[in-house]
Amino acid sequence: MTYEDIQEVLTQKNFENYVMEGVFYSQTIIDIFQEKTVDVFFLFGYDASTKIIYQPFARIAIDSKEKTLAYYYESDEKPFDITLPEDFISKIPYDETYKEWLDLYGECYCKIREFVFQPNITDEQKIIISDYLQAFDNIIDDELKPFYFELSPEFWEWLKNAC
Repeated sequence: MTYEDIQEVLTQKNFENYVMEGVFYSQTIIDIFQEKTVDVFFLFGYDASTKIIYQPFARIAIDSKEKTLAYYYESDEKPFDITLPEDFISKIPYDETYKEWLDLYGECYCKIREFVFQPNITDEQKIIISDYLQAFDNIIDDELKPFYFELSPEFWEWLKNAC
């Protein structure tokens, strides 16, 4: 399963009530839900004319292999602990370098899914985690990182301990 395959699950017909046309979704983060590995996103609005990114309004987790919904929470049900600055615009240039980092992020993400939450990892796996974290730092604004950390605190704790 590729990173694009995981993202495409969100655009399938059975998710149209959650990810409607015009809604944007974050990069995905790994989580465990009911003893299964799931892919978690936050949903947000974006104004293409002003480039303003709006406060995430929901979180959604999918079982990408089964192409089913694991859970969906709107912000009023499960609010984020932080808020974006008003009229937030990303400072990251969406250029060729960004695309290279994004490709590396997706590649490492899929590899990590294969050994996520294992207690003992190899040196090769540590390199994959290191590359993943470096890619994450290069494609995600600092203001958005706390939202990612909230999606799966266990994942970030595991990454920290794994390195």
